[in-house]
Amino acid sequence: MVQIRALLADGDITVAISDNREDIPQKEAARIDVFAWLRAPLAIFGLLLLSLFFSILIEGVWFVWKNQDASHSQRMLKRELGYLSKDFRRRVFISSPAESTIALTNKVQKAIILDSGMLALHKELMRPVYADESTLYSWSKYFWQASSNYLFAATNIVLLFFVRLVVTVWSLGLFALATVLAFIDGLVERDLRTFGGDREHPMIQRWINPYVKPAFITTVFIYLAIPVSIHPNWVFVPAALLGGFLRYISTSNYMQKL
Repeated sequence: MVQIRALLADGDITVAISDNREDIPQKEAARIDVFAWLRAPLAIFGLLLLSLFFSILIEGVWFVWKNQDASHSQRMLKRELGYLSKDFRRRVFISSPAESTIALTNKVQKAIILDSGMLALHKELMRPVYADESTLYSWSKYFWQASSNYLFAATNIVLLFFVRLVVTVWSLGLFALATVLAFIDGLVERDLRTFGGDREHPMIQRWINPYVKPAFITTVFIYLAIPVSIHPNWVFVPAALLGGFLRYISTSNYMQKL
C-alpha cells in the first residue's frame, strides 16, 4: 500500500511517499506464492482421496444391502476394463491406453494377491478354528473370516478407481473441446448482440459462473465413486454438454464494464 505523508518544515510543505510493499519480507512473499501454486494440486488430490474413500465405503454398504461377496467388485472391474479396451484402442507412443492400463492392473493385482502371499494367508486363515490353537490365532481367524470378503473387495475397488481415473484423464479432451467451442460461439453471439444494439445482461454471467467448475468436479466425483458399472459415455458426454452450455451462456453475456 502506498502512503502519502505531508511534512511541515520551515514553512514549506513537503510530500513524502512511502511504499509499504518494501516492508514485506521476501521470504513471506515467496511462501505465499508457493501456497498459491500448491492449492490446486492439493485440492485435486483431496478430491481423489475423498472419492476413493466413498467408493470403498459404498461397496461395504452394498454388501449389507445385497449380501454379496467380492464378486460384485470383481465383475465391475472386468466391465470397466472391457469398456477401456473397447473404446481406447488408438495407440499413443508405444501402446494404447487400454493395453497399458490392463497390463498394469493385472500386474498390481497379481502383486497384491499372489506375490504378497495374501492368497496363501487367506487359505490358511479360512480353515476351521481348533481347540489347541492359541487365543490370538483363533481371534485372527475369526477376524479374517468376517472381513476377508470386504478386504478383497476393497482391493478390487482400488484397482477399479485406477481404471476410472485413467478414463477420466483421457476424457478431459472432450471437456476441453466443448469449452472451447462454447467459448467461441458465445463470443460470436456477444458481438452480434453488441453490434445490433441489444441490451447487456451482466447478471446472467454472475449467476452462471459459480456453476461452471462444480459441473465438472461433481461429474468426476460421481463417476469415481459410483457403486455400479456404467459406460463412461453416459457420464462424460452429458456433463461436457452441460459444461459447454454453461460456458456459452456465461461468455455470451460477458460484459467488460458494468
